[in-house]
Amino acid sequence: MTIGLASLHERFRSAVDILAGSSEEACMSDFKPAGIQSLVPYVFVRGIPEYLQFVRAAFGIESITETKNDDGVTFYATLRFDDTVLFAQEPEGDIGLSSTLYLYVPDLDGAYKRALEAGAISIAEPSEQYHGDSLAILKDRWGNQWFLAHSTAILDDDQVRERRRKAGK
Repeated sequence: MTIGLASLHERFRSAVDILAGSSEEACMSDFKPAGIQSLVPYVFVRGIPEYLQFVRAAFGIESITETKNDDGVTFYATLRFDDTVLFAQEPEGDIGLSSTLYLYVPDLDGAYKRALEAGAISIAEPSEQYHGDSLAILKDRWGNQWFLAHSTAILDDDQVRERRRKAGK
């Protein structure tokens, strides 16, 4: 299945209205909707309403818009966490069903605990990594992996290479 640009544009038009104002000029830059970053994670999961409950409880992600089908059940949502917009949709056709998301959080231990309480499964507990982030890895019941990160050091390439070597990687 192919999602056409016009169809996608219609699905998040109301989200853009909320993010940037309602006039056509305020809603579009020269190549994308205002208020939406150039690279947008797009997650396809079965059971969007339950998924929305999970991401709200686990990560504090907010819904900007939710599009409902004729039965009143949400099948598409535009979500926001901090400065990032994320699209989530019920799959249609042969679209893959899992993603990996790298999510920077202000409180890694707290976010990790909330995700576990919301039903995520731990793959790796929070720990300092050689590249300068503390990191935990979880899996949600839809098969998505969540890399929760908190930056602890800004390193140049030589520093990362040296720390990686010392870690035996």
